[in-house]
Amino acid sequence: MIALLVGPWAPSLLAQVQKKADKSIESMRKTRDEIEKAKVQKDKTMAAIARLVGQPKGDLKKPLKNFSNELKKLDKSAEKVRKLATDMRAKNQEFFKVWEQELSNIQNPDLQQRAGERRTEAMQQFEKLSPSFQSTREAFVSLMASLEDIQNYLSLDLSPTGIESVSDMVKEAHRRGGSFSRMMIGICFLGRAVLMVRPG
Repeated sequence: MIALLVGPWAPSLLAQVQKKADKSIESMRKTRDEIEKAKVQKDKTMAAIARLVGQPKGDLKKPLKNFSNELKKLDKSAEKVRKLATDMRAKNQEFFKVWEQELSNIQNPDLQQRAGERRTEAMQQFEKLSPSFQSTREAFVSLMASLEDIQNYLSLDLSPTGIESVSDMVKEAHRRGGSFSRMMIGICFLGRAVLMVRPG
């Protein structure tokens, strides 16, 4: 990974590439941290809907409002992750572009080849995150669609009968929520592995 930068590089070249690497790493750290926050918010949202459907009698307006509020927070959290992930990809691309440019400053053919191979290997490590982000995004879209359908339906029929009508959808939302959580955990573990090594 980033530690692959250490080796045949002159100190001045390493400093230039490391500066871009530090920005890339910081962006990745922020994205990872926000993903962990999104997971916590997802759990709060699912707990809110569980309380709502678990109370088929009495005043249902308060638990529905609580669920709606948590759902809005989840949507905002996911939007933060999306923006940070976009920024992370941009900084990664800038990092590898500068690294490629600096390769031309290495005069020794063998050292240039070794540095190029290290860049390729590092790129492959970073790119492992992309499919994970895409899969997680698709899972989130599916989860939000289910939760918003439930919210909209119960806003029209907030009654024991309405609660019963969405019971299967709630179970499916919990299943999708579990899948979403596992994907987010996978991204966080992969992100930690990427952040464990730094140039120096």
